[in-house]
This record gives sequence, C-alpha cells and structure tokens, in this order.
Amino acid sequence: MNKIIRNGLLGLAAVAVLAGSVALYSRNYGESREPVREEQSVIENVAEKKESDIKLSDSFVFREGPVYSDSRVPTNMCSRYVRIAAEDLFGVKYPSVDAWDIRDDSRVKEINLDSTNTLEKLANEGRLKPGMLIGVYNSTSRYNARAKEDGAGYTHVMLYLGQKNGELLFADKFGKSTRPKISLNEIKSKGLQPREVMFIENN
Repeated sequence: MNKIIRNGLLGLAAVAVLAGSVALYSRNYGESREPVREEQSVIENVAEKKESDIKLSDSFVFREGPVYSDSRVPTNMCSRYVRIAAEDLFGVKYPSVDAWDIRDDSRVKEINLDSTNTLEKLANEGRLKPGMLIGVYNSTSRYNARAKEDGAGYTHVMLYLGQKNGELLFADKFGKSTRPKISLNEIKSKGLQPREVMFIENN
C-alpha cells in the first residue's frame, strides 16, 4: 500500500514538473511568435517603401530626340522639329508656327532668361521640365530682324529633354542637321544664347 502511495506521489510530482516545463516554454518561446510577426511586418513595410521609392525615382526615363526624315522636317525648320518631337516624346502639343511666334499663342507661358535667371537655376528649382522649349538667339540668323519686330528677339528653338549625369540636354534641328542630344555647354560654345523658356501649363 505504501509502495502504491509512493508511486502515486512520484507520478503527481512528475506531472507537476512537466506542467511547469510546458508553462516555462510557453512563456519563454510561445510569446515570441507575435514579435516575430511584427518584425516581419516591419520588414515588409520597409521593402514596400523601398520599392515605391525606386518606382518614383525611375518614373522619368531620359530619351534622346527623334531623328525625322528631311521630307517631314526640312532644313531650317526648327519649330516644326520641336513641335513634332515634343508631342512624340512628352505628349505636349505646341502651335504650328515659326519659332518667334510660338510665344504669341495664348496657351504658351514664358520665363525670361538672364544672368540671374538661368537654365541651370530653373533646373535646380524644378521649374525647368522635360518637354519645355527654349528660345535661342543666333547672331548669324537671317531672320533676326523679323523676330525682333515680332518681339521675340530670337529665331531658333530647342526642346529640353531633361538631365542625364548632371547635364542639361536638348534636341533641335539646326540648319540641315538634327541634333538628338546636345548639352547646354555645347550650345553656348557655338555662340547660341538661350533667351526664353516656353511651356504650356497643365502638361
């Protein structure tokens, strides 16, 4: 009888020890599952944020200006070139007029350029955007007198493409040549002077 009681007590003690071990395991390990889920959630949120940032930074993809046939954009037709290219690349529709008359369209807004209001400054401020046009003075143009009479003060126009590797890049039809990518430094080195930025609001 005493042996049976002793065995019973030992059995109860074993059950108690086992129950304590289970409780200790649950307290030390079972409760760690929720923090793991929280940590996983944080990781997923960070991953989603990074993916969103990547998409945002990649939203603008630089493209060179198109090269059209001479029948579509003949020699000296700089305004026709930028009009077609602006629509093809950026979906912006500028008026079908001479370079010095674009600014006269009621939809077109202008930003005058000078020593204190440069293209570089406008780009840094986020005011110069791909798809905008640049009115450029060319001292050798035979149309300067006519452009001056019309109030523009320039005869050439270029399309702003955006920045690549920190450079402001443009495209144009200059005489017989199509220049699908030309930097601001190259423009200035050829004696051309940017005078005005033109754009259509809500584009």
